[in-house]
Amino acid sequence: MADNLELAELRRKLAEEQRLRLEAEQQRQAAEDGRKAAEHQRNAAEARRKVAEDLAMASQPQNLESYLESCHSLSLAIDVVTDRSLTTQGEVTNP
Repeated sequence: MADNLELAELRRKLAEEQRLRLEAEQQRQAAEDGRKAAEHQRNAAEARRKVAEDLAMASQPQNLESYLESCHSLSLAIDVVTDRSLTTQGEVTNP
């Protein structure tokens, strides 16, 4: 009879330990999820800040020299394609 009580007590303690371990794991997972969410929010805020900085920088007035350099580099990047097989196929409409 004492063995049965002892066995029941050991099973109860085992179940309690398993429950506590599960709760601890759930708390650890919740904390990890919270850290990941906070990091994601920080990254998103940093990306928004970077975009805002880039937009602010792009909207700054340019001096004449930098404007001409930008136009020149843009014109150098344009390639005229004379090979008909690489151009639009079909009839060109008259707008």
